[in-house]
Amino acid sequence: ESSAYDRGFYAGPFGYVGRSEAEITVAIRCGLIDNKRSANPGVPKSNVFVFAGAGIVPGSTVQGEWAETSLKLNVVTTLFPQSPISLLDAPNPNVAWATAFIEELIRCGVRQFYVCPGSRSTPFVAALA
Repeated sequence: ESSAYDRGFYAGPFGYVGRSEAEITVAIRCGLIDNKRSANPGVPKSNVFVFAGAGIVPGSTVQGEWAETSLKLNVVTTLFPQSPISLLDAPNPNVAWATAFIEELIRCGVRQFYVCPGSRSTPFVAALA
């Protein structure tokens, strides 16, 4: 069975081919840094995308493959600073989503927020507090 997902650089050959020798490996971990211009001068805007995967073979378990993939990603993600906000600390999914959304807006340079009062805006108010 094959997947229609475009794997990009992940799981592709990586290496060099010379006149008298070659060394090629399979990229089981990789990252892509996407540098873009920020709307605010002096504020860099970069996105880092990391990829890792596991080889599913007879006898593989979901838990084992998840642990292997997490270990592979951890090697790469520990190189970058973590967000000071943990979504695991949110009391419910609405607050987690609102916190992630507000954090992304701030990262993109938004500095002022106007929230209309109402029960549906409560997660945003909590995220901004």
